[in-house]
Parts: sequence; C-alpha cells; structure tokens
Amino acid sequence: MINERKINLPVGLVKKLITPLFDPTVRKKEFIIDALLSMMTDQNLEMLMELLNKDKYTPFDKGMHVKFKPNSYFIDDYDQDILEDKGLLKDQMLYGIIKEDDSYLSGFNPYNSKMRVDVYVWDNNKLETTTTTIKTLKLIKCTKINIPYFKKIDIDKAKV
Repeated sequence: MINERKINLPVGLVKKLITPLFDPTVRKKEFIIDALLSMMTDQNLEMLMELLNKDKYTPFDKGMHVKFKPNSYFIDDYDQDILEDKGLLKDQMLYGIIKEDDSYLSGFNPYNSKMRVDVYVWDNNKLETTTTTIKTLKLIKCTKINIPYFKKIDIDKAKV
C-alpha cells in the first residue's frame, strides 16, 4: 500500500516535515514514536534498528547477486559436497539472485525486512534455482563473477 499512496507533497518536503518529529527539542510528542512502533512489524522494526546503527547502507536491488548462510532445514535438501564441488557453496554460504521483496505491495521495496531469493542449487544433474525467503539483514552483496560456479565457467571458456 505504501507505493499506492498519493500525497501532493514533494518527498523532500515530507522528509523535512517528519525529521523534527524525532527531535525532542522541537516536538514533545512521544505518541508519534509509539504510533510508529505499533504500526511496524517486528521484522520491520528489526530492520530499522539495524539501519539506525549503520553509518552507511546501500539497499539491495532486484536482480542483485547475494550470498547467505542457509538454515539447516534448507541445506539438508541438497548434497553439500556436490554443491561445494560445483562452486555453489563456499564457506557455508550459498549464492542466489534477488527475485523480489517479500511484501505483497506492487513494486520493489529495497528496505523490506525479507527478500525472495532464487538460490543456485545443483539438482537433477544440472544448475537450477529454488526460491526461498531470507531476512534482508542476512544477505551479503556479491557479483556473479564472485560465485565460484560462474568463475569456473568463465575460466573454462577462456581455455577454449
């Protein structure tokens, strides 16, 4: 719904109007903070707290390659030795590509607390992807060339 909102104010002005709400010397309206907290899910609050503790944050984008440490229930569905041999698992990290955020809103929200990721796996004797939902804070950006599987393919092409 956030992307469907229609307001007739420039975003810069909205930010200018909202910023003083968090400065107690300008406004003493604690109920605003209480309202914001009650409107946010635990996951969104966790994401906000993490962002507040960072000096800089570059949001993820649709189609971006990532790596992450999978939960045991996910990794147990695959042969870890084969994933390592194929270059799809390294240092207990799997690789994938961001498909979309895990909200039901139209458009992509780079600040959503969870992302849907197409994870690269080796199944049926070939490279495949399987979609899973991962907390955004657990994702680490990488490039396709940093994924050992694709690095091996580029090296093999160079030998030809």
